[in-house]
Amino acid sequence: MTDAARDAAELRRGLRRVRLSVAAGLAVCALLVATRPGGAADASGTYLALAFALALGSILSNQAASRPGRSVRSHVQLSIASALCAGGIGLVGVAAWLGAGNRNLAIGCILCGALFALRPEAVLAARRRRP
Repeated sequence: MTDAARDAAELRRGLRRVRLSVAAGLAVCALLVATRPGGAADASGTYLALAFALALGSILSNQAASRPGRSVRSHVQLSIASALCAGGIGLVGVAAWLGAGNRNLAIGCILCGALFALRPEAVLAARRRRP
């Protein structure tokens, strides 16, 4: 195995660890929201706008990472940025629950973050192979 192949494999392992860490953090957020009583269902639009901005960041980072011709390092860096944005969506959900007491928005944000964070690598690989 060449040094470049070893580096690529190590970067991909690091990316898997980041995705699993984000997923574990989102699971903790979900447990926190599900087990504690919340307040009234009055949410500020700020939380929703922040969640949408992070979702957009996650999508754009994912699309940039899947473009052909990217080096392995830039692919992994953009994929990590996408996963961190997805984790941020879950944290916005917890903030919405703690700040505004809106459990529905919190659970929705956490599920949205989980969907973005757990995007399979096979999907990205298939998108990269497309012309």
